[in-house]
Amino acid sequence: MIDVNDILNHVNSILADTAKTRSGKESDRLKIKKTSIKSTQKLKHLLQTEYSSAYKKYLDGKAIFRGVYRNDVELIGKYSVLKPGTRVAYFTKNNLYTRLFSGILPSWRNYPPRNNCFIGSSSTGKALVYARWAMRVEEWEDNLYVLLPKNGANICICPTSNILFAFPKILKMREKSVKFKHLNDFQDGFMDFIVNKQEDSHLFRWEMNC
Repeated sequence: MIDVNDILNHVNSILADTAKTRSGKESDRLKIKKTSIKSTQKLKHLLQTEYSSAYKKYLDGKAIFRGVYRNDVELIGKYSVLKPGTRVAYFTKNNLYTRLFSGILPSWRNYPPRNNCFIGSSSTGKALVYARWAMRVEEWEDNLYVLLPKNGANICICPTSNILFAFPKILKMREKSVKFKHLNDFQDGFMDFIVNKQEDSHLFRWEMNC
């Protein structure tokens, strides 16, 4: 029998290669677009107009945080308007489930595409996990950002603290073997469920607040 995961690894490599131009460079469509905000006057204008809804939520204590790497801090600066690019995970298995959720599975078409959006957390601690060197308190301010979605943006909230735990039927399948510790584990379980042809049309959809 052919190893399904071996096939999926080859598929992911092909998908990643399609993200490159003929010269082998990363396509511009994959890159985050940035507009720097250089004046407090401009910032105040945006908070009162295009980003007023999210800013009001933030003042009410409902915020979305994102921890970033040091080179991203240098790119973003103190304040910026960012437009997401297309996320491609090179040399990993993780990008396949992202592709499925971002345009292949019909039940996910009304959700923000996972490979073309910003992902954040309501917890500063969890957000900073993704800025692994920023674990000292004195570094938090530099590596932690508040995300303010534009008015009318489509926002979805994962029903669990991590996507790894958001699919109970997949978790139940894996209880007797390996529990999820990483996204690769989740993807293996996710693909096993599909290949085994489990009959449940709701598997590929969260009960989410959108």
